[in-house]
Amino acid sequence: MLQRGGYDPLPLRAGLNKIAHADPNTADYYIGLGDRNHDLLLFGDDRGRNWFVAISLLALVKAIHSLPDAQLVTGDT
Repeated sequence: MLQRGGYDPLPLRAGLNKIAHADPNTADYYIGLGDRNHDLLLFGDDRGRNWFVAISLLALVKAIHSLPDAQLVTGDT
């Protein structure tokens, strides 16, 4: 979600997957200078390989907001 040197941007689905599978004991939050950056700093393990991802909350909200509206199908009838 962030585009910084040495890091690749994630598609929305991959970013949400990282949020779902992050280690809650090592997760952190960063607020940049002037309140312009709000980032989730997440760490996890995938089959023995450690990973780190920084997800911009502002970019995440923009990506979700840009999705078309759709009705959710539930099991309730």
